Amino acid sequence: KCQSLDYIKAILRDGYDENYEPLANFFRLMSLCHSVVVESGNYQAASPDELALVSGATEVGFFYKNRTTNMIEITDPRHPQQVEQYDILAELPFDNVRKRMSLILRRKNHSNNEIWLLTKGADSSMIDYCKNIGRTKEEINNALLDFAVLGLRTLVMGRRKLEESELDEFVKRIKEIDLKLTGDEKDKMLQEEYLKMEEAGLEFLGCSAIEDKLQDEVPE
Repeated sequence: KCQSLDYIKAILRDGYDENYEPLANFFRLMSLCHSVVVESGNYQAASPDELALVSGATEVGFFYKNRTTNMIEITDPRHPQQVEQYDILAELPFDNVRKRMSLILRRKNHSNNEIWLLTKGADSSMIDYCKNIGRTKEEINNALLDFAVLGLRTLVMGRRKLEESELDEFVKRIKEIDLKLTGDEKDKMLQEEYLKMEEAGLEFLGCSAIEDKLQDEVPE
């Protein structure tokens, strides 16, 4: 259901609406799962879509603050003075075979100590692997088609909670591939390991649609 930006901001700020959790999960992923860097207080991104998504999350109160090799920081609209720090346990970069990217994160100094795989990618590479969608895949696909007709580029967001043992085994396999293989064979094996992690049943969080200003004859 379409809601105004002010309505969404109020839900995320107050946290008392039944829609708070799904909205917060969606925008938190947007503020965390990307390759944007912060330079001199400004966002820098190789992709305009990455920049648009991070800026969109910022608009509703999820501020991406900083990122290092091993850690990422954000704030959320309910606790804007409290910085959330996440350990980056693994990064699964975008490639043209998977058509998606993922981060595996664990929030620092948090009671539940949960590990999450956060994933975003093309609808063709995501929808079939999502569960708990909350509406039919036909409805989702129709909405994505409507966005495409308007000239909007779409992405689907999902996540999966990981067990510590699953993460350990994944990291072990990735290290073995890094040490033993090179070139195309290495790339192929890494892609296969990434696919296993990402296609094991993602919780659907939502879709984004971004105006494509780089192409001619796209509606304003």
